[in-house]
Amino acid sequence: PYGIIWLVTGVCIVSYAYIYWAHLAGLFPPVRQVETYYWNRVIIAAISYTAIAALLMFLMNQFQYALQKARDEGERYRALVNASPDAITIVDLQGKILMANNQALLVHQCDDFNDLLGLNFFELVEPSDKEKVQEAVQQTLKEGVIKDFVVKLKRKRDNSYFPVELSGSVVLDEKGNPAIFVVIT
Repeated sequence: PYGIIWLVTGVCIVSYAYIYWAHLAGLFPPVRQVETYYWNRVIIAAISYTAIAALLMFLMNQFQYALQKARDEGERYRALVNASPDAITIVDLQGKILMANNQALLVHQCDDFNDLLGLNFFELVEPSDKEKVQEAVQQTLKEGVIKDFVVKLKRKRDNSYFPVELSGSVVLDEKGNPAIFVVIT
């Protein structure tokens, strides 16, 4: 995209310079007022296109900078989550697992992230604990955080349940509404 914008900018600048030089050199002497009006319009158009091309280049540069900054922040966040000795799982409000770190894979005995991502977190909860977990979710939505909650979760490989102590918090969206849960076991 930058190549096209530079090309348009260059053509506009060269066109403006040629028209201005030709007008000063008398190559296009105004015979009538209509011709002067025409060449003034051409010069204004050349300047306008140059300004638009420069603005587009600036905006594209700012967009690419913001995109790179977001990528860098995402990579730092993932590195931090993966460095944790605790299992960290990010779950949406419907219970769908959106992200998990390496420790979560080990705890649930999963071979691959695809074994865990997309699952409903409540499928990993022992059936006798599901009501207790639903109450804990409601409490977390009200208070924003829950700590030291004991529940039994499933291991994927042998379908056995194991007790864990989990803590969690709600992450709010830009409007202040609950968006996701971060669950640490």
